[in-house]
Amino acid sequence: MDTSVVTEEYEGECNICGASNLFKRENFRTRETFLCSSCRGSLRYRAQADAALREYAAEGVSSIKALIESEMFRHIRLYEPGIVGPFRKLFRSVSNYEQSFYWEDVPEGAKRDGMVCQNLERLTYDDESFDLVVTSDVFEHVRRPFQAFAEVRRVLKPGGRHIFSIPANDPLRADSVSRVDTSSDTDVLLLPAVYHGNGTAGGRSLVYTDFGSDVLGKLGEIGFPTEISYYSPAPGFPRQLTFVSRRA
Repeated sequence: MDTSVVTEEYEGECNICGASNLFKRENFRTRETFLCSSCRGSLRYRAQADAALREYAAEGVSSIKALIESEMFRHIRLYEPGIVGPFRKLFRSVSNYEQSFYWEDVPEGAKRDGMVCQNLERLTYDDESFDLVVTSDVFEHVRRPFQAFAEVRRVLKPGGRHIFSIPANDPLRADSVSRVDTSSDTDVLLLPAVYHGNGTAGGRSLVYTDFGSDVLGKLGEIGFPTEISYYSPAPGFPRQLTFVSRRA
């Protein structure tokens, strides 16, 4: 866990919502703090926003809010699994935006309270359905993550991107570590169980994988070449990592 930030605050514009801010450290988890006072986006989400702007933004567009208001982005078909995070309020104004959550007691493809249930390991969407998929600290909670990465690739159009974050600091560990044996239908813990909140009231999700730099090679092997996009908002900050996969 990286706590080597030199400064405890910095001034700047949020590249998610465009608001001017004094970003302050509120806890020791660098990537999860320095929240925007307007959209509540953390440093992790601003790193993802930076990657998205590098991929899609025209000159002069400096926030996700401005990006989705651009003519080009109005034609994007966008999918974002999960139910929390600062992008969602903005993305909902995109006409071709899909959002999902996974409940074990809801049939895949059905809805609960207006939200579709999707299992990332076997998405119900057609091939080549989306231009962009955004996931934020989701894949560490997937039982068989590379099966899910392959599904994301399947539902992306040629040239489509998957912009994603996973809990990782720079430099990345070399090898990914499976925390749970998922070779059968029953989870068998290999390491002590770790849970993260999943955005529902009192809900939590088991961490299955601690990812390393080998994720890049493994994604390349399934035809999903991936690069790391680095983001540092001010001098002295450790670089924040976002991953960008492209379907050829």
